[in-house]
Amino acid sequence: EEGIIKEIDISHHVKEGFEKADPSQFELLKVLGQGSYGKVFLVRKIKGSDSGQLYAMKVLKKATLK
Repeated sequence: EEGIIKEIDISHHVKEGFEKADPSQFELLKVLGQGSYGKVFLVRKIKGSDSGQLYAMKVLKKATLK
């Protein structure tokens, strides 16, 4: 639903030995927020067992990582 954000503790959802996600596994849907360090996008997983699941992805500006 639009406007509803669910916060989860990812430590309960990430399991050891599972394949790490990379940006190619996601479809960018829209910008949720923007700040001085980067942007947060609403994304949909397009590969893997959780395909179709919605996530928030934070993308940091490269210059801020120095």
